[in-house]
Amino acid sequence: MTEQTEFRELTAEEVTLKLDPKSFGFKSTQELEPLTEIVGQPRVVRALELGTGIRHPNYHIYLSGLVGTGRNELITHALRERILDDSIPDDWIYVNNFDEPDSPLAISLPAGQGIQFRTEMESLIEQLQESLPKAFKEEDFGNEKEKLRQIYRKRGEEVFDKLQKQAGQHELTVQQMPNGEILFIPLKDNRPMTQEEIEKLTPEEMQELESHQDELVGMAGRVLQEQREIQRQLSVDVREVARRFAIQIVDPLVNELQQKFKSPKLKDWLSHFKNHVINHLNLFRDTADMPPQAAALLAAEGGADPELRFMDYRVNVVVDNSHLKEPPIIVEDAPNYRNLFGTIERVVDRAGRVITNFTRIKAGSLLKANGGYLILNLMDALIEPFVWKELKRTLKNQSLEIQIQDH
Repeated sequence: MTEQTEFRELTAEEVTLKLDPKSFGFKSTQELEPLTEIVGQPRVVRALELGTGIRHPNYHIYLSGLVGTGRNELITHALRERILDDSIPDDWIYVNNFDEPDSPLAISLPAGQGIQFRTEMESLIEQLQESLPKAFKEEDFGNEKEKLRQIYRKRGEEVFDKLQKQAGQHELTVQQMPNGEILFIPLKDNRPMTQEEIEKLTPEEMQELESHQDELVGMAGRVLQEQREIQRQLSVDVREVARRFAIQIVDPLVNELQQKFKSPKLKDWLSHFKNHVINHLNLFRDTADMPPQAAALLAAEGGADPELRFMDYRVNVVVDNSHLKEPPIIVEDAPNYRNLFGTIERVVDRAGRVITNFTRIKAGSLLKANGGYLILNLMDALIEPFVWKELKRTLKNQSLEIQIQDH
C-alpha cells in the first residue's frame, strides 16, 4: 500500500525569511558595484566563450532571455572580459573622387590617423591659399608672363602687317575695331579718305574699291582666326608658366604628406589631389587679380566662401577610433536602417536646391563596430523596414553600402 504524504498549512510567520540588515555589511544597495558576471548560467558562459573564440565572419551569437534581466549589460561585460584580440580597428574617411565625383573614395587608416590626416589637409590648404597667390605676384612670374606677351604680340603684329601690306597694294588701309571687326578704308595721298571723299567716287571707282575689299575679306577672316589662335596659345603658355611656379610649391608639401601616411590608396589620392590643384589654380588666386569673367564665374560657384571653394579637398572622417583601447563594442538600441547602415544627409543651397556631397556621408553602428562587436535587439531589427534583409546581405558580402534612405 502506497504511503500518503501528509501536508499541513504553513503560517505566514513560518514562510517569512527574517534577515538582520546589519549582517549585509552595507547600509544601502547604492554602495554596491553592479553585477556584471552571469550567475547560474553555465551554458551561457560556455556559449559566449565559444562564440567569441571563433574568428570567422559567418558566426554570430544569439542571446535570449526575459526583458529586464540586464542582457545588454551582461553581454557587453562578458564580451569585454573575453576579447582575445586587443588590436584597434582602422579609422575610415571619405574623400572626393576627382575622376568620378559621384563615387567618393572610402579609405581606411590606422586608428587616430583619420583626424590627423584631416587636420594636415586643412593646414595644407591654408598654406596653399597663402603661398600660391604670392607666387603669382612675384617679379619672376610677372617677367615670364611679359616675355610671352611680347612674343605673341609680335606674332600678332606680323600677321596684321601682312594684311596691311596686301591692302596697301590696292590703296587701302586696315583698321581693326575694339570688337575685333576689320575695316578696309581707301587711301588718298597716303591718308584715309573721308566719308565725303568716298561719296564723290565715280561708280567705276566704287566698283573697283568694293572688288578689292571683297578680295581682302577672305584674307581678313584668316587673320582673325590666326589672332584668336595666337591668343589661345598665349593663354596656354601663361597657364604653363603658372603651373611650373605652382609645382615648385605644391610638390614638397604633398610629398611630405605621402611620406607621413603610408596607405597606398591615400598616396594615390594625394597624387590626384596635386594634379587637381595644379589644373585649378584659379581657386587660389585673388579675385582682384583675375579677369572679370573668371572672377564672376568663380563667385557664381561659391568662390567667395572658402568652405565651398575647397569642398573637393575636404576630408570626411566617418569613423574615428582614436579614443579606443580595445575593439569597439557598440550597443544599438534603435536598429533602424539609418542607425545601422548610415546615411547621406542632404541640404538646401542658396538657390533652394536640395544637394549633397561626400562630406554629408554619416556612418551607422555597423561601420562603427567594424573590427569589433555589435549588439542589437533581434526583434527590433526584424520589424524595421528593409533592415533584416540588408543586414544579412551586408554580413554575407562583407561589404557595406551607405545610401540615402527615403523610406
